[in-house]
Amino acid sequence: MFKKLLEKIGNKQLSWSHRAEKETEIIDFGSFFSNIKKVLILTPAHIDHFSVTMDQQKELAALLPDATFYYFVREKYSSLFPNDLKHNMLRIQENDITSLGVPNRRFLKNLATARFDIIIDFNINFDLVSTFICKKTSATLRICLCHPQREPFYNLQ
Repeated sequence: MFKKLLEKIGNKQLSWSHRAEKETEIIDFGSFFSNIKKVLILTPAHIDHFSVTMDQQKELAALLPDATFYYFVREKYSSLFPNDLKHNMLRIQENDITSLGVPNRRFLKNLATARFDIIIDFNINFDLVSTFICKKTSATLRICLCHPQREPFYNLQ
């Protein structure tokens, strides 16, 4: 019960931070996709969906051959990652997540130094950590799978 209360507070924190920010810019897809340099893939919080993400990653890499891909991964799943992709893995450990269920300031500060053109969230269900990371980075295009709780934080579903 206490964990659910903390999660609700974390959700409110995310909503409040969203309201304080400016509106998303309009994207010219023609020129935008030809200039993509850095892509962040938010891997699923649940192991059941991990293999699908890895398959989709291969297709995305073929579509964007000039882009460098980075992968946000929970520490407990990092061993499942292919060795050739581990050098671009951004790991989050349990101690990087606050009691409210959001990444701590230290983790977000380290992440803020990286500028991504696109963030793609492969979580099927709403995941507070991934959504918070998506919102706190300055990516121009933020893509997620369709889910009503995510709509305010992503600009393409």
